[in-house]
Amino acid sequence: MATIVLVHGGTSGGWAWKPIASKLRREGHEVYTPTLTGLGERVHLLTREIGLDTQITDIVNVLAFEDLHDVILVGHSLSGAVITGVADQIPERISKLIYLDAFLPENGECVRDLVEPEWKKMTEHVIQTQGDGWLFPVVAESKHDKADRHRPHPAKVSTDKLNLKKNARGDIPSVYVRFTADKQAGMPFQLTFESSWQRARSLGLDVYEVDTVHSISQDSDAKARILVELVDGL
Repeated sequence: MATIVLVHGGTSGGWAWKPIASKLRREGHEVYTPTLTGLGERVHLLTREIGLDTQITDIVNVLAFEDLHDVILVGHSLSGAVITGVADQIPERISKLIYLDAFLPENGECVRDLVEPEWKKMTEHVIQTQGDGWLFPVVAESKHDKADRHRPHPAKVSTDKLNLKKNARGDIPSVYVRFTADKQAGMPFQLTFESSWQRARSLGLDVYEVDTVHSISQDSDAKARILVELVDGL
């Protein structure tokens, strides 16, 4: 049995992992799906001050207070930065990092540094015009959620730079999974992850490709299958 912590991406919440977490639990694994501060059931805690360090601390505290060890830490999308920061703070508790179609920043970088120019320009515009200058609004790709659970994400999370002190990721086995179904011209949001996928290859991470879309709450069977394969392959 593995201990798995699934960290959701932008505007989402722990709720998005429910079908995937159920499948992993049926395989006998212990699964945690925390929600980051200011989102989901923790939306009442939303403030301008929430940044990358806040959300890194969210996950560090889950591992500490649940007394978790040998954790397989999974980050989707924006939370590639979060799990990288967690791994730097408490590498001794983590056995593997899995980046699911996620940003892969290095020391001194922020998520915004990694996005395509077209998407960067658009996000800066919508933050100013729709997010009161500090919130990233819910994007069209997320509006398939019939329960309307997506919430604006604190933009500071994507502009805060990673301050890595231990450079521990290089010592932790790491995997990058690229979702290919929506990576084509005319899809600037999904194409923002291409530089991170290329970086994963250049850094020598194990890289996999899955024919599915970026959204975690869509096509959950495909996401669950690759996670089961990666966990069972340990």
